[in-house]
Amino acid sequence: LSFILFFSCNTKKIEWTIFEESDSMIFPSTVLSSAQMNESDFADTSKIDRIGNQKSWFAISMSDIKKNTQLVIKVKESPFWEASETQIDISNDMPNCKAFPKTIWKFDALKSNNQSTPVELTMELEIDGKSMGSQTKTFTIRSINECLFGAVIDNQYEDYSAYFAAYVNEDHPVVDQILKEGLQTGIVNAYIGYQGTQQDVYNQIASLWDALQRREIKYSSITESSQTSNKIFSQRVRLIDDALNNAQANCVDGSVLFASLIRAIGLHPVLVKIPGHMFLGYYLDEEHKEIDFLETTMLGSINQNQQNEFDNLGEIESINSFNAAVQMGRKEFNDNKDNEEAFTIDIKEAREIIKPISH
Repeated sequence: LSFILFFSCNTKKIEWTIFEESDSMIFPSTVLSSAQMNESDFADTSKIDRIGNQKSWFAISMSDIKKNTQLVIKVKESPFWEASETQIDISNDMPNCKAFPKTIWKFDALKSNNQSTPVELTMELEIDGKSMGSQTKTFTIRSINECLFGAVIDNQYEDYSAYFAAYVNEDHPVVDQILKEGLQTGIVNAYIGYQGTQQDVYNQIASLWDALQRREIKYSSITESSQTSNKIFSQRVRLIDDALNNAQANCVDGSVLFASLIRAIGLHPVLVKIPGHMFLGYYLDEEHKEIDFLETTMLGSINQNQQNEFDNLGEIESINSFNAAVQMGRKEFNDNKDNEEAFTIDIKEAREIIKPISH
């Protein structure tokens, strides 16, 4: 008799809904850059009602799930993910349960999505072999150029600014071409990272600055995305191809572009985020004892013909645009170093979990 009652309890009709915390939005940049992260890195141990693969952007929410219950969550194929079937065994009674299935993403489709696109998510739930029906919810796949940097979850702001590091791509093929152009300026003969003096560090960065100046990269103030949400916050960021092909970059574009270049030559960049703005930091030594800064929006602020030439030692005249950009970066950092909303993103540290968006 007890077995019959137990079995009956587990197979009764259970009400469930599709659960998500992203205001029905999915950000390809976040999915791609975190694809190599372990599932355990996403597990929020403070929320005992969550089971399954919490890397997924969606789950099934239900109540009163008993120990030894077997869930099977089926996800129907869409243009952005494959069909999948996830089995989850319940080991304890759960008054509330959010079960996350494994999502098999179509990475190429996500990477090529350059504008907001609606997509239907259809999920079916089985409990102990009995179908509990299916449900469909509409999500929006955001552009690859939108970086998720914050969200309000359970009435608390969660900071995801580290995902700006996904747009730093030291492995992009065009980086080698710009490094070659930097050497052609004659400011340095080779890129040696931290093997020389601090002046050698400045000279290497100055050569890259001059190479981008010659490409006539201009500042663009376009940062807004098309999303409207009071829970999810994102900013438009150009991939390296877009910034170079359009010869324009906003404060984030220029910072991640420059960070890609100096990381490629063995230096350690930092993205400095202050309210409404971003600029570049870079360590002057491998031990990270000293740091300096660069205001990348000043790229293109001086016509190439008006720039003073660099001498053979790579020392920079005070009126040169690079020197002015360094001075401006220092000022911005000093003006905001006590601002509670200001923070830095160390790319070397971020790279341990957040990988670059591949070209």
